[in-house]
Amino acid sequence: MLLGQGQPPKAPTHAPVDKRRLITGLLEPYLGSMIVTPKEIDVLIEEVSDVIAGALNTSFHEGVSYDEVLST
Repeated sequence: MLLGQGQPPKAPTHAPVDKRRLITGLLEPYLGSMIVTPKEIDVLIEEVSDVIAGALNTSFHEGVSYDEVLST
C-alpha cells in the first residue's frame, strides 16, 4: 500500500519503560537531573526545619521546654 492511500500508517508503539528511557535520553542534556516538586515545598521545608530545631533545642538544652519551642 502506498502512502496516502487507504489507512494512515500506524505510529510505532513502545513499552512504558522504553518511552521513559527515550524521553529521559532526549531531555537529560538540557535539564540535567531536575525533579518536579510540589509548589508548597518551601513552606513544608520551613515547618520541618522548625520541628527539627525544636527537637534539638529540647534535647540539648535542659532549660528549654516544649512550650517555649512551640511558642516561637
